[in-house]
Amino acid sequence: MKLIIIFFLLFFSFSVNSNGFTSYPPSRQLVCNRNPINNIWVDEIGSGIIDPHCKAAYGHVFEKFNNSKDGANAARLQFIKSDEMKVFIPYYKKGFEELKKKVPEHLCCAANMDKYSALGNKKGFTIRYNWPATEFQYDLKTNTTIIPFEFCATKLPEKNVSSYWEFYLSKDYDKEIDKMKWEDMELVAKHYNIKPSVNTNPFCTSSNVYKMNIKVPSRKERSTVLLVRWQLETPDGECIINCSDIKFKNQIRIKKT
Repeated sequence: MKLIIIFFLLFFSFSVNSNGFTSYPPSRQLVCNRNPINNIWVDEIGSGIIDPHCKAAYGHVFEKFNNSKDGANAARLQFIKSDEMKVFIPYYKKGFEELKKKVPEHLCCAANMDKYSALGNKKGFTIRYNWPATEFQYDLKTNTTIIPFEFCATKLPEKNVSSYWEFYLSKDYDKEIDKMKWEDMELVAKHYNIKPSVNTNPFCTSSNVYKMNIKVPSRKERSTVLLVRWQLETPDGECIINCSDIKFKNQIRIKKT
């Protein structure tokens, strides 16, 4: 009963401290959470998690607590909700250096990398692994592709709050990226004040979604990390950072219509 109460309180904390997650291409959290065969409750060591990348993410956090019961609880919290936690950047208007101060590394768990955080530890989603990647074709002539990006908004900001979106691609997916830093990323697109749309993605738990077609340079025939930063222009600088894995394949020339 005590455990149920704890997880209820943590679920409430997630709701207060999160705004949503990338639903397409699916974030690493969603990749694990949407597969019903992954069961985090079988035992403490995570033997009920079938997908190897998700099992590795669980084990990474579990081991940080010396394979203890506390470690199991912390590792499970990665999978309780797909929502990414907020990080607060009150001086975001000063520019990129303020972002780097608040989030220097471990970008794929930017707001939740404290080993003893009451909201769990999401470092499992930063590990170097062969994460399943959503595939996109690219235009051989322009060496670019259009990604129909979707962000599932489980909580909408106030109507008078402006915001902007930044999209980054990792420069070298094959390097050790467990502690991925901003120097490892390339800014490829930016959008301002996008309005929410009606959701049609079954893996989004909300009726609202932010949709953007983002044009990005391809990383020929290999995987890369797509990172989105959603910066709300609020006094405390609410910010969401989320990671997805994508792969550029099948060189084709898109015919003009």
